[in-house]
Amino acid sequence: MNADTCPHLCTVPDAVTNYFVILASYVEYNSDETLKRKSSNVHCYLCKAADKRLHACLNCTFFGCLDYENGVFSHIKDHAIKNEHYFAITVNHGFIFCFICDDYIYNETFDDILSNFKLEASKDSDSESDLPPEPKARRIDDSESDLPSEPKARRITPDSEFDIPWEPKTEETVLTETEDTVEEISQDLFTGLRGIINTGNSCYINCIIQVLVHTPILKDFFLSEKHMCFLPDSCLTCEMYNLFQEFHCGISDPYDPSKKFFQVLQKFCNTPLGLQQQDCFELFQEILIGLHASCQKTHKMDITDCNCVIHQIFYGINQSSKECSQCKSSSFLPLDHFMDILLDLDGKDDSLLKILNRKYFEPQLLSDYTCSECKQINTTYLYQSIKKLPAVICFRMNCFMWDSEDSGIRQFQKKSTAFAFEEWIDMSFYLNAKGDIELSSEACALGFNTNENRYRLFAVIFHKGDLQNGHYSTYVRLQSDKWYECDDSFISERSLEEVLKCEPFLLFYCKNL
Repeated sequence: MNADTCPHLCTVPDAVTNYFVILASYVEYNSDETLKRKSSNVHCYLCKAADKRLHACLNCTFFGCLDYENGVFSHIKDHAIKNEHYFAITVNHGFIFCFICDDYIYNETFDDILSNFKLEASKDSDSESDLPPEPKARRIDDSESDLPSEPKARRITPDSEFDIPWEPKTEETVLTETEDTVEEISQDLFTGLRGIINTGNSCYINCIIQVLVHTPILKDFFLSEKHMCFLPDSCLTCEMYNLFQEFHCGISDPYDPSKKFFQVLQKFCNTPLGLQQQDCFELFQEILIGLHASCQKTHKMDITDCNCVIHQIFYGINQSSKECSQCKSSSFLPLDHFMDILLDLDGKDDSLLKILNRKYFEPQLLSDYTCSECKQINTTYLYQSIKKLPAVICFRMNCFMWDSEDSGIRQFQKKSTAFAFEEWIDMSFYLNAKGDIELSSEACALGFNTNENRYRLFAVIFHKGDLQNGHYSTYVRLQSDKWYECDDSFISERSLEEVLKCEPFLLFYCKNL
């Protein structure tokens, strides 16, 4: 199947050659000469602005801004329509915009060129020219590639021959021997912060990727290279390792997950990725199951006795019991492993504490259930508690409901998830004990907290719009304690107050270790 998203690019004469020239001259550079050339020429030829989203025409030497002015796209689009030059290249990233498709497009040939060119530009080169050998001009959809014959850049995996240990250069060795002080890395760095390209209805995938990349304990695992692969070419854990490398390599360009990550992830998903909007929590479940499978050589999906890193981080154990209000007979139910805690909202003035108190301190009547001892119906209640807390808790909002229209047809509707939640939460009160809401409220009022079971918010997924035309976005907290909204390719700084005022779909808390 052809993964290219635009049928128009093959009509541009000398497109490959022109793309090489633009990349070498204005996008990627490894010498002072090309840096000067970029700084002197890169501005909009009409408004002279250099701080807008500048694009280079793929057909000619025109540079223009692709920004909103009075509600319409500005000068590069005017140039495109007037001259029928329908393709432009971002001078910061090398991405291609098609004005016929009215969107950024993906083309495998050009993506290979960009990947190889970035690899070459990153090397220390003594070459006198910044421009690689230009290929002959040919149509892009030809079966034979015009790319240079050198191999493609490969991702490094923990067990590959490319996992070469770092060897210091002579000057680096001298520095380490003569320098007395160690300079700490600034907490203000944006390490790990990177946008993700929306390949079409993939915002639900992007938000889960952002959460996983910013999960503190999971990040420590993957950046310490502890995974031992036994599933070559189909290991989701290896691809997750590559994903963490992509986000922590210092590149700020938006990440494209469709190249390899989607291919491996699709093997663990029930529906095709990115073809239509889906529930991001279902994808979260599928990813955890896939990671579990690639961590276990036996491929056993039984989680009751699994000690893989995924279950150590994301899975807890519920301990529920039932009791008859008439004869007082009681019994424990089988242990239940969970990867999320479902929250039922009840009223606009709800808070996370009140919801958890209802869930764990208010018994639930088991309707139509007959007590096995006294044979009474509707007298048995269910008590829920937690036997083992996970390192990371995912709270999931029950934000969908059945709604009956005038025609009598029932359909799913989205309901508001507005409620108060805090940056810190103590889960000690919900461990292994029946209680009552008064006891919990009194304990909270007295400040009864234990650091062992205190959790801190680090990510929030929220949903904008309705079920038919909605969009997922994510808030994540960096190590610097700054919050950012990750909306596909766009990253914006946000305050904690803004985060706590949103209507969440998924809340992610990490244990204070």
